[in-house]
Amino acid sequence: MDDKVANLDPPKRWVVCAIAAPKQPMTISCEGRPLTQSTLGSLDNISPVEYLLISIAGCFALSCLGALKARKMPPTAVEVTVTGVKARDYPSRVGRITLAVAFAHGLGAQDAVDVANDAKKLCTVTNTIFGMPDIDVIASSMS
Repeated sequence: MDDKVANLDPPKRWVVCAIAAPKQPMTISCEGRPLTQSTLGSLDNISPVEYLLISIAGCFALSCLGALKARKMPPTAVEVTVTGVKARDYPSRVGRITLAVAFAHGLGAQDAVDVANDAKKLCTVTNTIFGMPDIDVIASSMS
């Protein structure tokens, strides 16, 4: 198959949601299922792309809480839903990432936009992706 031919099937999609509230543990779900942990240090049934989206959702949610605090606004819960859509062409990658940010209550529409814009400046994970970092691959044999 020619690697320049676009795939005509619907693109693969991943959806991750993080909910952060002041003084509460963050909750994260993938495709609507809450994350579970059967062994220390690993999450069950999570793909590598979902790990990427989890880091985006979690970092952005915490950045929203930080932006609320910096603006001296009342703390409120924030829900960040991240949708990743696989690119139709090669190489294999996520071609589009969309963040939908919803604040619980007490925040007007313009304040929500302003806080999200502030969070965009604070979020290390999304800023890393925006910056397209250089990635080095160093291969070796384990023998």
